Formats: sequence, C-alpha cells, structure tokens
Amino acid sequence: MSAEAPVPGRVVITARAQERVFRALAADELGVPVKSAKVRVADDAGRIAADVTSPAVTGPRTAPLLSLIESTRRSLLDDGARITGAEISKVSVRITNVTTIPGRVQ
Repeated sequence: MSAEAPVPGRVVITARAQERVFRALAADELGVPVKSAKVRVADDAGRIAADVTSPAVTGPRTAPLLSLIESTRRSLLDDGARITGAEISKVSVRITNVTTIPGRVQ
C-alpha cells in the first residue's frame, strides 16, 4: 500500500469561528441563551486566550456560582481545545448579572 500524497494548502480556523464555539460552550455551562454570552479570543504567544463576559443562572438545582464559573473555565479549556484543535493558554470569565431561579416552595 502506498501512502497518500499530502494535499497542498492549509486549514485555518478563524477567530470568529473559535469565538462562536467558546460562546456556545460558555452559554451552555452558565445556563443562558447563546446570544447573551460574549467571547473574545486573542493570540497569546501562539496559543489562544479567551475572555468570556456573560450573565449566569443559578438556583437550588445548580452548582454554587464559583463552581459554575470554574466549570465554565474548565469546559472552555478542555472542550474548546478538543473541538477547535487550538492550544488554549487561559480563560477569564466575568459574570455581569446573576438570575436566581427560585426553588419549589414546600
């Protein structure tokens, strides 16, 4: 069997595409609509630095806010890297508003 010859050209994932992936991941973790989350990515010495600004939703069935933020950071670091193939150097998460969903009254 012979190996296939490499195909000329290159593959580029734009910053906008990366931002959309990270935005969807962040919104999912924080329990908000995708359009509510904002993400900016920047080059950090050949790696990606992501800044997330978003509201969050908490309630009796969600993790505490700090755990939710750390879960969001971890999701972007792990899943963002897996989906985009990019090496991510850091993720910053800023919460702009918190909506609390009340628990069921007994």
